[in-house]
Amino acid sequence: MRVDGISALVTGGASGLGLGTARELVARGAKVVLLDLPASLGAEATKELGSAATFVAADVTDTDGVNAALDAAEANGPLRAVVHCAGRGGDRYRIIDKDRNPGSLETFSDILRVNLVGTYNVLRLTASWMAGNEVLDGERGSFVLTASVAAFEGQIGQTSYAASKSGVRDITIVAARDLASWGIRVNTIAPGTMDTPMLARLRDDIREGLAASVPYPKRLGTHRVGAPLASLSPVWVVIATQTGDKPPSALPPHVSHGSSDQRHAGQLTGRDEDDRPRGQHGGTVDDDARQDER
Repeated sequence: MRVDGISALVTGGASGLGLGTARELVARGAKVVLLDLPASLGAEATKELGSAATFVAADVTDTDGVNAALDAAEANGPLRAVVHCAGRGGDRYRIIDKDRNPGSLETFSDILRVNLVGTYNVLRLTASWMAGNEVLDGERGSFVLTASVAAFEGQIGQTSYAASKSGVRDITIVAARDLASWGIRVNTIAPGTMDTPMLARLRDDIREGLAASVPYPKRLGTHRVGAPLASLSPVWVVIATQTGDKPPSALPPHVSHGSSDQRHAGQLTGRDEDDRPRGQHGGTVDDDARQDER
């Protein structure tokens, strides 16, 4: 599939990985609809991206809202690419606290609803639209979903987040098999520690500790061109497999391939944007600080 001139949808597109992906797509000639929450910086993002971008305020768990974004995308032409970056971090509730109080079931449910149910909602609705496309370069469309390294190795307090991202990871191969007969591809990336608005809420010392925990280079990942996640954008690993930019055999190992003969992703590297490095006592850096204080 060639990127130039296609219609694409990026959820969570007002900031972070979503905005970085939208920049790549627009730079390569795509027309992009950004779906993000009403309180997001969607208007600012579309102003930056120019006339090739449109913002639709919606929640990924809301069917009417997602359909409104699909209407906007279809106005640009047949929807060929969907990059699903929308999601939320965990609130770091342990299963029980130090006083043996059980963790919040409401928080657990909320995180699964946004990260897992929201992913499925976007996938099912957009697949229905894509299936009606004419075949182009041998296919009708392509999905890129976003999981996390926490899907493979969650840390203390990440029960809800790890469970939700594991669900996204496990959807991938099933979705790819479900949609293969329609000529629609499904892949998933599992980012490490990324410098996103979600991570920006942490204190500077925690952010510095996260950056220092990365083996090499010791910095947070960014969505800019040349950074690790930029090379994982759909422009390189999924959508443009027939443009000669990078053949499938050269894909990085931390991409969950949605082909019918591959059952799981390769080995993962890095840390999740909502993760923290392990401390000397087997917990997180913050756990060490609390334990040392005692």
